Amino acid sequence: MKVWIWSNTPSPYQLDFFRKTAQRPGIELSVRFMRGEHRGEAMRLPAGCDCSIAAGVGPAIWADAFRYHPAVVREVEKGDQDAYILSGQYTSLTFMRLAGRLHARGSYWAVWLERPWPEDYRPHWTRSIAVRFRTLLTVRRWILRRLVGRVPRLLAIGSAAADYYSRMGCARERIAVLPYSCDAARFAGATAGALGERLRRRCGIGRGVLCLYVGQLVKRKGVDTLLQAFRKIVRRRSDAGLVLVGEGPERRALEGRLRGEERARVYFAGSVSNRDLPAYYAAADIFVFPTRYDGWGVVLNEACAAGLPLIASTGAGATQDLLQEGENGFAVLPDDVEMLAEKMETLIADAGLRERMGAVSRRLGEEYSGVHMAERLENILSDDLARWRRKEI
Repeated sequence: MKVWIWSNTPSPYQLDFFRKTAQRPGIELSVRFMRGEHRGEAMRLPAGCDCSIAAGVGPAIWADAFRYHPAVVREVEKGDQDAYILSGQYTSLTFMRLAGRLHARGSYWAVWLERPWPEDYRPHWTRSIAVRFRTLLTVRRWILRRLVGRVPRLLAIGSAAADYYSRMGCARERIAVLPYSCDAARFAGATAGALGERLRRRCGIGRGVLCLYVGQLVKRKGVDTLLQAFRKIVRRRSDAGLVLVGEGPERRALEGRLRGEERARVYFAGSVSNRDLPAYYAAADIFVFPTRYDGWGVVLNEACAAGLPLIASTGAGATQDLLQEGENGFAVLPDDVEMLAEKMETLIADAGLRERMGAVSRRLGEEYSGVHMAERLENILSDDLARWRRKEI
């Protein structure tokens, strides 16, 4: 079957998934991207897969939401694909134009969406910006309701997203769960080498326990909550360090929060290339993800594949699928400093528990690998297209 996908940016985990999908015997895949950079980094598209960056016209603002891609629209107008999948920026001009055309033509099409911003999320912005943000959310949800009411198949990025769209009114039989994935083998087979020793030496903990965070340093990610919790750890234990991988506008403010012993035990590693990232997971003992909101959170895939116990907030969509409470980690509420510190200390104090939980994480990481998600997509589309031709959808 010929499958055509529209996506926003070629992130490393998306590229791995598309590469694995293109290798499926039953799929002839074409992928078009809205732009060629992911978080400011130009990405190399995979060989052996019909992937390309679409030429767009218009202002490059709001993540290119106002750019239009006429060649992509013309490609879809030809209608020579069996299945069309639209993902990413669903309020962009091109996305909405493609959705409207596919619906009007009666083609088989699907949308692949994360759980959107929760209604009760409150950005840490000024009052005037927050008002505009809520207005924007209202418009986006109106568009989203129309979209999910029309699409034949909604591919939900995780169980939390499936629950959300079901509550929004999308019939359960039209929803299939297709989470984000990563190249699990890269993380499962990584070794830290001398990096682990350097990080522990930098944190002054000898053979102590290394906690790891990977992600942007922005308010939404809750790193400030993590530092408050770690302050409590530092007061009670001398054998724990914290490494923060990532950059962002909050870095200077976060560094300014550290005092005395905290400063010695926390290391800001900055941006790390996708090539070098697996070694940081291999060097760590615990993965902590205190986000206030993430539609999914592929860093949890990576941590699982690396065999790490997890402490993740319920603000991440992936927590519902990749964290089995008490089996491979602990779920915490966003902004709950006491709860986060308690769970961190539980894992820091018990090497046996970390090992048992890490083994469960590794199994889950393999289950949510790019290979298995590509197989899941092929099965969904094969079944759907057979039913579509029989006019059962």
